[in-house]
Amino acid sequence: MADVEQLIQKAKSLLQEDREQEAWSIADQLLKHHPEHLSVRMLRGYLATMGGQNRDAVTEYSHAISITPLEPHLFMERGLNRLEVSEFVLAEEDFSEGLRVCDFHAINSYRNALHFYVPKLDLEQGKKKLASSDLEPLDEDFRLWTHKGLGKRNEMIDACES
Repeated sequence: MADVEQLIQKAKSLLQEDREQEAWSIADQLLKHHPEHLSVRMLRGYLATMGGQNRDAVTEYSHAISITPLEPHLFMERGLNRLEVSEFVLAEEDFSEGLRVCDFHAINSYRNALHFYVPKLDLEQGKKKLASSDLEPLDEDFRLWTHKGLGKRNEMIDACES
């Protein structure tokens, strides 16, 4: 079997070429041989997310978190998938836990993204006033690429005021 990371890259490339079945075949083989490899679980979560299989993605990111509970990115990804299936309370718990991990370990790489998704969650639930206050930690011109396109703080402020 080729190197795990090479196979992961191959699976991602196949997905970009709209060859999802082949990407999943590689992911299944990787899981069979490396069930506790973090990158394998992350690949499977990514494939499930991109295929709209959000509940499956939650399962894969949960496995990844059990392997490495100190990675805020995993909580963010699981939270985003929970948001997609309207599991708002669980999504909020994931975003909050991701921020706690960032704070505890002084990890800043995902802090702004997590701060962006908390008010997004508030807006999904119609909590405009709370969303507005949750946007305060972000710079006025903050932007974030998501799988749904470019998210902008200013657009969320406008949504809070409408």
